[in-house]
Amino acid sequence: MKRDYEKDKYSLFCLFVLLFCSCDVLNKAPLDEIADDSFWSDETLVKYYVNDLYSEISVDGLQLQENRSDNSVSAQRDKYRASWFKFNYDMVSASDPQDDDVWEDYYVKVRKCNRFFERIGTSTIEESEKSRLTGEVHFLRAMFYFEMVKRYGGVILLDKVLTMEDNWEIPRSSEKECYDFILEDLKKATEMLPASYGSREKGRATKGAAYALKSRVELYDKRYEDVIKSCAEVYKLGYELVDGTTPEKYRSIWWTTNKDNKEIIFDVQYKSPDVYNNMMVCNMVTYINDKYGDRGWGGLGPTQELIDAFEMADGTPATQYSQAPADQVFDINTCGIYEGREPRFYATSCSTVRKFSLIADKGAVTVDRYLMDTPDKGDGSLTGYNVWKWIDYDNYNYPYAGAGSPDFSTNWIILRYAEIYLNDAEARLETGDVEGARKAVNMIRQRVGLPDLTESDPEKLRELIRKERRIEFAFEEQRFYDVRRWKIGPETQTTLHGVRFVSPTEFKVTKTDIRTWNDRLYLTPVPHDEIVRSSVLNKIPGY
Repeated sequence: MKRDYEKDKYSLFCLFVLLFCSCDVLNKAPLDEIADDSFWSDETLVKYYVNDLYSEISVDGLQLQENRSDNSVSAQRDKYRASWFKFNYDMVSASDPQDDDVWEDYYVKVRKCNRFFERIGTSTIEESEKSRLTGEVHFLRAMFYFEMVKRYGGVILLDKVLTMEDNWEIPRSSEKECYDFILEDLKKATEMLPASYGSREKGRATKGAAYALKSRVELYDKRYEDVIKSCAEVYKLGYELVDGTTPEKYRSIWWTTNKDNKEIIFDVQYKSPDVYNNMMVCNMVTYINDKYGDRGWGGLGPTQELIDAFEMADGTPATQYSQAPADQVFDINTCGIYEGREPRFYATSCSTVRKFSLIADKGAVTVDRYLMDTPDKGDGSLTGYNVWKWIDYDNYNYPYAGAGSPDFSTNWIILRYAEIYLNDAEARLETGDVEGARKAVNMIRQRVGLPDLTESDPEKLRELIRKERRIEFAFEEQRFYDVRRWKIGPETQTTLHGVRFVSPTEFKVTKTDIRTWNDRLYLTPVPHDEIVRSSVLNKIPGY
């Protein structure tokens, strides 16, 4: 991953990293070291070290995680070969975990953070710069540990680099202890980080990013009063919701020409042009490519259940086509399945049965409505829908998504301002502040032209807020973990649907995936190899 700041010096830094960073799982001391005093007293080298920590933010494959929720079905036709999605069929185990590399990878990341904390105190660089960099690393370590805790629950907490003389038999801490640790890091980050940076420092953690992540962590740990306080701090910092009253305006949040908009709180910055991101988008859209003879990867297939969740433009519920009888035939020209919806509907998905969000002047893009009937032709969508949310059609070179694309350097957004309102809404409702919850969630609805929610029953309002969150953050790596923390696995991991044409103008709603739920799936198993190495590392219950 290439960052926008000091990219030209990254290669030099890698030489230092190779010399004094270890890849052992839980913090073995490096065998070779450069002179620490010289390294940590050089401001440029210390910045290199922190820059490298940013490169440890894992985004590879995040768009595909939506296939592990009820929002999407993978194009991979053989569930037994789809290792990424074993979760959907209760096929994960400690010997064959779904996230088999997360445990090891994240302890390497944590080790690098801990090494920074141990060495930065000896640095002679200017104190204000030292404080800022320390705040950034507190933010990053909190992020790394949070990624582990939301998967495994309690994990091993390390605040130092272990040496061969240390006791390596360390048990998992409780989930509460882990959240306490993470939130202490974020508290320090909020105190040390600036509200903003200059144009050459894009992509670095800010005070707003620390408070925003803090609100997310507190929400996961049900510290609702603290969520409200953290959101209040973010409100003070000048972020804004992008106008979303049309599909194009809403979709512009992710456009390369608008990637520094005021809704973004923290994102992974990519250099332009970026081939990796072009490949990422291949996962989202299936198209006929006559020149190259393929149809894109189409790895994400939005479900009919997600399509049905989007409201009509006037705020009334849409027809629930996912509940239609299997033998019922609909005429695409008369049934109105895609007509009169709110802007996020057209900005999020496109259909293989009617190209309701494709742009007319992009004639080279032809979505294959029969793709579901031709499984031999690539990894096309099984549901009849593709993701459109992340695609900047003004800068994306259709139909080829390879190195020839002029620019698709869309940044991966990790925290944006819309989440603050929805975190605030959820927290306020759980504290009994129904009016405050409505006010917060209605900010999200107002920006896309939907009428305000007026529901006063807490249980009904809770479902509406959760639906709003599902729609707003579709394909942003939120739904899978929301389902887990809300403990609604049985209601969501069921039979999922899509559409299939039976004639040029007629379609049926069909079953595209049948999921299996087990309550143990609320957590990911600790890898068996890690448990074998330790006499005190216990298994996740159920595995």
